Amino acid sequence: MKKQNQTLHVPVFSDSVFRILAEKSPNMIFINQNGRIIFANEKCEEIMGYKRSEFYSDDFDFTALIHPESRCLVKDNFMKQMRGEEVAPYEYKIITKDARELTAIHTTKLIEHEGEKAILGIITDITARKQAEEAVLRIAETVSATSDRNFFYSVAEELVGLLKSDYAYVAEVLPDSPERARTLSLIADGKVIDNVEVVLSGTPCSTLSGKKTCSYPSNVQELFPDAPMMAKLKVQGYAGTALYNSSGKQLGLMAVMFRNPIRNVTMAESILQIFGAHVSAELERKQAKEQIMRSKKEFEILMENALVGIFKTNLKGEILLSNRTLLNMFDFTSPDEMTTLPVFTDRKISKDRNEIIKKLKQTGKVVNFELNAVTHNGRSINILLNATLEDNIISGMMLDITKRKTAEKALITSERKFRTLYNQASDSIFLLSFKSVEI
Repeated sequence: MKKQNQTLHVPVFSDSVFRILAEKSPNMIFINQNGRIIFANEKCEEIMGYKRSEFYSDDFDFTALIHPESRCLVKDNFMKQMRGEEVAPYEYKIITKDARELTAIHTTKLIEHEGEKAILGIITDITARKQAEEAVLRIAETVSATSDRNFFYSVAEELVGLLKSDYAYVAEVLPDSPERARTLSLIADGKVIDNVEVVLSGTPCSTLSGKKTCSYPSNVQELFPDAPMMAKLKVQGYAGTALYNSSGKQLGLMAVMFRNPIRNVTMAESILQIFGAHVSAELERKQAKEQIMRSKKEFEILMENALVGIFKTNLKGEILLSNRTLLNMFDFTSPDEMTTLPVFTDRKISKDRNEIIKKLKQTGKVVNFELNAVTHNGRSINILLNATLEDNIISGMMLDITKRKTAEKALITSERKFRTLYNQASDSIFLLSFKSVEI
């Protein structure tokens, strides 16, 4: 059974409160009676581009405001409402005076004005939200298949397409110089421009710190006379948003710029905010990835320049990681030759191997363990081993102490010879002294 829509009795034009509320509303509000618009608030003029005198004209056709693909829907709902049936809010498309297409939510109510039925309508413009949602979905679908660079350019291109801006960019603040930023993507007049580094001081970008968004709909050049780039690009309108990481630290910024005043500031800020969360996350991921790459590079440099042999093996001795010093220590020329670590596979030192494995399993580490090993070329070397065991992976360092051990042996031999000579000399002196006494 269809729910009947009771007529709402509202003395529209005699009620000053209604007029005040309608004029202050952020949504478009109108009254349609007998196919004619008899009331339209200021927002209707602002968004649709018509003057109220045009709306109220006898020959004005309100269907011209409705997109062709939505006219049947609106007509059907209008007829239902006039029959007293309840009509739930619905989405439809409208057309502005300058032929822009907008998506809106239409909420209507049957009222009575001057003894006749009329339709009170509230129109909420959701164009920005719809476009931003669609753009974010498109970007989300492609981000996993694109590089960091392509992602940020996709964002800039989407911003230009959605907001019809002359310029759009995504930039990151330089970690060691927060007053400067480097663009990750830059679009000008629909073309990709080489990235640039800029000083933020004195520009609209400098006012973003600590804010979600900021906008200057017009007169940007006059407001920021110390920003020569604004004058060079003939920028009149600017809207931007700061990009923060999960800890609240500003990583960068994203903005659009216009040669003419911004027509719809609310839409620009809304889209920038929606994009901002996604771009912030991607920028944070990018910087984390770069930090990992830097750490990896630094580790590789340390590995290759270390004076000790560094390794990782499984319990079978199969090498998972090794540096150049370790290869040289065992007389190998390339990692392909050294597939296992002799310390853990050489049968001649199985006793030492068993003791090492036993200590690792019992305590998780081996400290300053000395052992002898044989290299790939058959040389005998002395090694000092430090290692740990975690998740059945042995990680450790080896120091070739062969020269030190040889020196120690030579020193011991030298000391022995010295003592022998010293003792012999002492005996001779004693005998000479004794004979002298006798004489």
